[in-house]
Amino acid sequence: MSFFKKVSMTLVTKLICLVIGTVSGIIVARWLGPYGKGILAIAGAMTGALLQFGNLGIPSSLIYYGSRDPENVPKLAGLNFWIALVLGTLLGLVTYSIVTFNPQWLGKVPFNIFVFALLLVPFQFFNQLYQNLLLAVQRIFTFNIFILIETVLFLVMAVTVVVLLKKGALAIILGQFSIAVLLAWGYYLAVRSFSKIDLIPDFDLLKKLITYGLIFYVNNFLAYLLLRSDLFLVNYFRNTSEAGIYSISATFADMLTLTPQTIGMILFPTLSAARPEERAGYTAKVHRFTVLLMLCLCVISAFIAQPLIVLLYGNAFAAAGPPILWLLPGIFFLSLETIFAMYYASEYLPAFVPISWAVSLALNVGLNIVLIPKIGIIGAAITSSIAYTLVFVVLITQFMRKTKTPLRELFILRRGEFKEIIDGIKSFKPAGKQPDQA
Repeated sequence: MSFFKKVSMTLVTKLICLVIGTVSGIIVARWLGPYGKGILAIAGAMTGALLQFGNLGIPSSLIYYGSRDPENVPKLAGLNFWIALVLGTLLGLVTYSIVTFNPQWLGKVPFNIFVFALLLVPFQFFNQLYQNLLLAVQRIFTFNIFILIETVLFLVMAVTVVVLLKKGALAIILGQFSIAVLLAWGYYLAVRSFSKIDLIPDFDLLKKLITYGLIFYVNNFLAYLLLRSDLFLVNYFRNTSEAGIYSISATFADMLTLTPQTIGMILFPTLSAARPEERAGYTAKVHRFTVLLMLCLCVISAFIAQPLIVLLYGNAFAAAGPPILWLLPGIFFLSLETIFAMYYASEYLPAFVPISWAVSLALNVGLNIVLIPKIGIIGAAITSSIAYTLVFVVLITQFMRKTKTPLRELFILRRGEFKEIIDGIKSFKPAGKQPDQA
């Protein structure tokens, strides 16, 4: 399967899941009301935070080591089991202990819902690890099928629980737990279909996973802070209403980054598995295609963002439109930065990558402190674009210096590549069965 088909299939799957997920969220919100939806949101945020900040970057290191040496896959599959069991359980127990001594942190969330949400963590961690193992071995069709199945199962469960059975938030959490267990068994069988699962821990390989994972973890944590810090600063320096309006601008920007994130997700294992001498040329080619794609998306967004926001959210959120125009340059360069980040990730992620995020974060916070009190959410958008662009400049400069790639090779499509795009679009048939392997 070609790289274009892998990206297209994954992007289509994500868009379908986005629509289904939105429908599920609307159903749950309308039937449970603000209180019930709030409970689920808090429970979901808690488990999401545990998975995001407690995974030590291991999901990313799985892709790195699994794609570079397929002989590692049986050992990695076995390590996944123990990592999910031990680390997932440990995260749950630590959180349980902290909340037991500080029950006020739960607010009005029932304790039984809190407990069942914690029980989800080991299974969700297991599923996350096995998802990334599928990416590592380029089982993209299987990967997308599982994502789609999970989204559809949640919709069916939500309709059954809240519409037909008239149950509440606890039943939804129990339903999520059942889905997570079912998917864990499915992932196990899927991996067993192409690899043995060696349950005897390889501690040398585990050490490598954690060492590389921690580098990736620090990088992702700094990137997360940079991408989200402006919203908190708007709330601090202005008010909650402006933060709510700016959140719509940020959501629109996040939608634009869905495409480069998907490209990067497929690119990372592809580059990790490639020979060192092939990585720079492949990265440059993907970057050229991404430049064209994101330029088109950003130009279109500049014209449709304002009327689309008013149509979807109403006139009360019309002020979210102008910040998007200031965010678009940053989103464009952030999207391109993703391509170089995947190249460096395949090269064991050199230190200057997280350092560039740290410097950009400091710059972003400093400029926000000056601009947000004066010009509000427009200032937040401007500083974000400046910070994102700085990261891009650092990464592309280092790439050009290391690989001796001229600037033209990174931005101008070669002769015949337009035809390659058209042929790829014509050959992509989302309804047909797609093999996992190229």
